[in-house]
Amino acid sequence: MEQAFRERIMPSQWIWCIINNLDKFNDKPEYILELIRKFKKIEDHKILSTFKNLFDCVERCYSQNNKFPDTQWLSLNFKGNMSIIITQDEFSMQIYESLDKYLDQEYLKQEIYKKIVDTENPVVNDIRDITRELTRFTDKAVDIPEETKENLINSYEDYSKNYKGLKTHIKPLDNAIGILGDKSLAVFAAPSGHGKSTFAFSVAYYAALYGYCVDYLSFEIPKEHAWFNMVSIQSEDTSVKLPSSMMKENLLSDAEKEAYKEHMKDLLARIKKSNGYLNIIDQTTASINTYEGLCAKLESIAEKRGRKADLIVVDNIDNFQTLKSSERDEATRINNYIVSLDAFSKKYYKGEGTTILLLSQVNRPALKKLHTTEGEAGNERKTKIDVTCIQKYNALYEKATCVLIGYADEVLRAGDTMKVYPVKLRNRPLPLKPIQLNVKFGYSKVKGEFPLDRCETTEEREQMVDNYIAETVGISEEEMAELQEELEDI
Repeated sequence: MEQAFRERIMPSQWIWCIINNLDKFNDKPEYILELIRKFKKIEDHKILSTFKNLFDCVERCYSQNNKFPDTQWLSLNFKGNMSIIITQDEFSMQIYESLDKYLDQEYLKQEIYKKIVDTENPVVNDIRDITRELTRFTDKAVDIPEETKENLINSYEDYSKNYKGLKTHIKPLDNAIGILGDKSLAVFAAPSGHGKSTFAFSVAYYAALYGYCVDYLSFEIPKEHAWFNMVSIQSEDTSVKLPSSMMKENLLSDAEKEAYKEHMKDLLARIKKSNGYLNIIDQTTASINTYEGLCAKLESIAEKRGRKADLIVVDNIDNFQTLKSSERDEATRINNYIVSLDAFSKKYYKGEGTTILLLSQVNRPALKKLHTTEGEAGNERKTKIDVTCIQKYNALYEKATCVLIGYADEVLRAGDTMKVYPVKLRNRPLPLKPIQLNVKFGYSKVKGEFPLDRCETTEEREQMVDNYIAETVGISEEEMAELQEELEDI
């Protein structure tokens, strides 16, 4: 009985305290106008409905005078209709927050009863919308814990214990960007055919070999083809190389089929030895058609294996438009998903969190800008590649801790080269020039360093160049040495 009384009396006290202190909001009217907007959404409420006319009047007064009314003005206007209670209660923003939370709570209760409890056949989209609203409410309702002296003193040590900043394990790139992220989003965007998936497969491959657990969401190609790419990466540095296209087109010879089995065994053995894990999920086998279903699937997979994913790759975010949603506008829908994924990266697997790598297409103006930048002599100027490359989905830039733009046209691909332009790094300054990576596109592999980069002395560089020339023209090292001696004599 006492609890029911408090539930009835407290919101009224909060409202009267705010009404008596409306002047404090004249320089920030959006606070009161937001409360009024929420009031209007709530129908036939035993407490709030009695204040409807009062808040209508407050809103009307502000629109006419550009300031809120005081209690004297309200008393005069409601004389004979409603008693304006004058209170001496001290005002604080906690009172405002309590009322704001109460309005959200009562609206949710109203919608749950209207659309689910009192409805014989609830509409699925209504349930989905209410689920999202409930999530937002619970996120907002969690109190921010107070920091104590002990917490602050031990803050770095606590941070270090749980830190799992994930690198690409592509040396030239890691030297420039540090890490992709920790409990956050990273973005790799590129024009179509410029190496997005090659980059993502390589990052996933290296992460698994270094002992990380990886979930790779492939919306672009089927699961089998994704594994072909991984085997192709594995084979690239061996005597029996298997281009991924040959596997996808069923062109392997009998000997190459046996080599495929050996490469797969070696790959799985290396991953197991490092305590890594690699899981490919495609849209067909996972039967995912909603964003909520996708997140639930990722949580379920982690629970079943008893281990969270340290890296989740989404290849690519543009395909999220196929997920069912009540939001009609595509850009708004994808932006909402990106914002939700950012929150998911922090709450995933009982709050342990993960790094999420999102792949995306750059827009048409960006493609033109990339071509223009590449055409500049020597490319010595500070990069002109910026956030506008991914402006279609602005949340990609706003929410990510690391944003990279890749470029590899026909000329660069012929030279086994990809250029990467960092356009956002939360923890480091942006490099002035693009990062050039050695890429074996036929094997879906970003090797990172060019062979000459690994040479520590001039002699080693010269020897490597000589070996390359000898191999290219088809002569032995001895013949090459003799040729050099003859040239020196001349």
